[in-house]
Amino acid sequence: MAALNCMHAQRKDTKGWVPLHYAAAQGCLDTIEILVSVATEAKIALNINQLDHQGRPPLYVAAESGQVETVKVLKKTYKADIEMRDSQTRLYSAVLYMKATRLLRKHLQ
Repeated sequence: MAALNCMHAQRKDTKGWVPLHYAAAQGCLDTIEILVSVATEAKIALNINQLDHQGRPPLYVAAESGQVETVKVLKKTYKADIEMRDSQTRLYSAVLYMKATRLLRKHLQ
């Protein structure tokens, strides 16, 4: 059952989003924890830095949505890569969405 759930946890939609992107955008820390736990139980790697079709990982989506606590947890607990490059850096995204700027600057220094 865990393997089946994990397969769904990695399924992309038309935007290239996996459930982790949605959980990050909404600040659903409990959902993020469940997704990671199910993947761990099934011994399947869950890519915390999974890119969508626009090159955005869940950390970017969380910053863009102003989910400061989610950004913090993705970085500290799950080791999300704040240096990943795409069309924009994480810091640029946070500047557009001021709630996350202070947190990301702290981690970039």
